Amino acid sequence: MTSRIGGELAIMDFTVALLEQTFAGLAQAIINQKEHSSELIQLSASTPEEYAAGYITREMVRAEMLALFGEAADGKACRVDAEQPYRPANERLPEDPPIFACCGLTFTEEDFIMVERATKAMEFEGRAKYIISTGGAQRVENAVSLMLANSALKKLRRLVDHGLPEVNVESGRILSKADFRIDSEAENSYGANKMLVRSLNFSGPDAFRLKAGLSGEIEVNFSVGRCKTNGK
Repeated sequence: MTSRIGGELAIMDFTVALLEQTFAGLAQAIINQKEHSSELIQLSASTPEEYAAGYITREMVRAEMLALFGEAADGKACRVDAEQPYRPANERLPEDPPIFACCGLTFTEEDFIMVERATKAMEFEGRAKYIISTGGAQRVENAVSLMLANSALKKLRRLVDHGLPEVNVESGRILSKADFRIDSEAENSYGANKMLVRSLNFSGPDAFRLKAGLSGEIEVNFSVGRCKTNGK
């Protein structure tokens, strides 16, 4: 535990502050866990379109498009960008780029544009006589975005179905580095000199400023009991 207790305190007050901070942190951690679990459950019920709009970025989609289809011949674009060559599937040759095979999208006649009429040589060589339209390129981008969203949602739903992990604290230990000093001008309830404690951070500047006194560690072991509430 990294203590935020400032100044010198009597050892009893110092220990109380350690416990208070620890249990406040535990309570907040449990609240955060519950809120996070609730958010994940709600998110798992999203549609692919909703998930894509909120969590799939254009950079993610672009990277996936390049991984699926590769770069264009000029190295400056993706093979499914607007104005890139396209060849529909025919009896002899498959679709190129393989849009349906990679992202399940079926191109329509509005998704590509004829740039030249095919000759016998072009048909024999399988050269493209079409280019992808702006609308066709956008449809590919949308299809890849939904594909990424579907993949992420499947993983999230699998996690939710199997149960979200939670950290439950049943017992623990608090360890705090401290500087001890006897205050001869103050007495505790037993009439003895009061011991004052100041927390230290040995990885910080405190270690270099420490010139006198006794330093050590305070260890507090605890267990957690759960009280039942009746809502009143």
